[in-house]
Amino acid sequence: MSYSNFTNATDYEDTTVILDKALSITPRNVEHSVFVYTGLVLMVRAGFVLVQIASIPSSNVFLIIYQNIIDIALSIASFGSVGYVIAFGDDIKGIIGYKRFFSFVSPTEIHNAIIGFSASLITMGIITTILCGRVNTLGYCLVIFVLSGLVQPAVIHWVWHSDGWLYSKEFLSTDVSFRDYSGGLIVHVFGGTVSLIAALFFGRRLMLLSNISELSIGVESPGSSFVGYIFIIVGLMGFSITSFSYEKKHFVEGFSGIVVLNNISGMCGGILVVIFLQHVIRQEAINYWNVLRCIQGGVAGIVAISPGVNVYTPEIAFGAAAVSSLAFYYVSLCIYRKTSIEDYCNVIAIHLVCGIIGLFFLPLVDNSEYFTSQSFNYRLVHSLWQLVSTLTVFFLLVVVCTNLFYGLLLCKYMRNELEQNDHERGLLAIENQERDKSFLDRLFVTTRFSPYVEPGPSSRDPTRIKTKEKHAPTKDENAKKTNEALTSVSNRKLRYAYTIAISDSSFIEEKHFHCGDHAPKLNEVKTPNKMPSCYNLHRTSKSSNLCYDHCVMKTNCFEHNVEC
Repeated sequence: MSYSNFTNATDYEDTTVILDKALSITPRNVEHSVFVYTGLVLMVRAGFVLVQIASIPSSNVFLIIYQNIIDIALSIASFGSVGYVIAFGDDIKGIIGYKRFFSFVSPTEIHNAIIGFSASLITMGIITTILCGRVNTLGYCLVIFVLSGLVQPAVIHWVWHSDGWLYSKEFLSTDVSFRDYSGGLIVHVFGGTVSLIAALFFGRRLMLLSNISELSIGVESPGSSFVGYIFIIVGLMGFSITSFSYEKKHFVEGFSGIVVLNNISGMCGGILVVIFLQHVIRQEAINYWNVLRCIQGGVAGIVAISPGVNVYTPEIAFGAAAVSSLAFYYVSLCIYRKTSIEDYCNVIAIHLVCGIIGLFFLPLVDNSEYFTSQSFNYRLVHSLWQLVSTLTVFFLLVVVCTNLFYGLLLCKYMRNELEQNDHERGLLAIENQERDKSFLDRLFVTTRFSPYVEPGPSSRDPTRIKTKEKHAPTKDENAKKTNEALTSVSNRKLRYAYTIAISDSSFIEEKHFHCGDHAPKLNEVKTPNKMPSCYNLHRTSKSSNLCYDHCVMKTNCFEHNVEC
């Protein structure tokens, strides 16, 4: 069977009756196939929500859920009303589709609609990871409509429509065809590119990701992230499994099993490479972000093989995922430590970087019958066409998203109010951090009036924190404890303090907060309206004071509840 038989089928009516008998496909089986396929795709969105709640600092966790609900509904509405016609309508010069009347009646239309809705939902889930909790809701609705209803359907038409200009072309005197079986370009590179542009426009918020203390992570966050990524992995596998219409036309025994096996091999290769790099080569400690990066390596492996998951062998899938995960690891490490891009879930490194690598290497390692008989030069020309097509879509998205986000910025619909405050604090904190500090200053401040933050219980309700009544220490006791802390620096591992900004509506002031539980017990500092301010990974707000819950201010060995 030729390579083209494994990709992009569009017309099924002529062979429906014959293949129904051959495959023993009944309407009931078809309905079950559609239900399972759609359920697995929705599982991806559920996974993204869990990951976002566990990893993204937000003033209101319900805002993350709320914006995801809006995104799911508006993505479906946008693609169903406008995007479907652009993606799968009658071709107009290979650029867009058009159809005056359409209905989801024939197997072809149902198949195309399911694929289109699924691609839109997964892509917007990737983008939401960067935008949620930060973007203005009205501006976010406009972004969803433009991307799901106009831009992504046009790219789908180019790649998956038989008359699309990327589907079949002559390039360097060679007949080439862009291959993207499971959304390497349409879903992953598309979502990663928009996420990159959005992150650059939003800029710095409060601090570098590497400056967030591990102790600031709620005890429920690792479990939520792990379950979320498992949902994403299972959902992406489901998206790559062929639909019932594909099975009707391509009688390939065990085809779905091959796709699942390749996905499992890719996930395994990605995870093992990241574990090897982190804990064998670099010998890094096991903490929250490093553990997440390991399972993210599995997602990166699945993304890398998605363009050709139907034509790989398990060995090739493992190798391709391993190479891509190597790039994912170092790119994510660079973003994590060297930039102010707020990509807490590494969607740029996972989807953009690994998606591009997977698209380029597909013709080089393709094991289908068509490519095994071709020369290396022929494969190289196809790889160059894959790269040129990918870069074309990339630059198109850069132009569209730059104008879109810049317009929102001018109209003041880019950032919500809390995001704007955080952005200003982040800029001020960077200005104040430019001065040189001594080693001890970066660890802790030895005065009696410098506050520090440590995490509290996992409950989100600070009023449930119980305090222990103790006598107020004397000055001699305070001095003794401070000296003990100073003399024990060389004997125990202290966490670095980071600089953040605290403020109310009238002023912005920079303070030093300590991230560790070994810092001396010092007095709390209050803002001018006598309300304590503190920061942690998850925040709640009240009036003009911004507080992170999960934290307890300690004053002279007393534990005081933070009234947020």
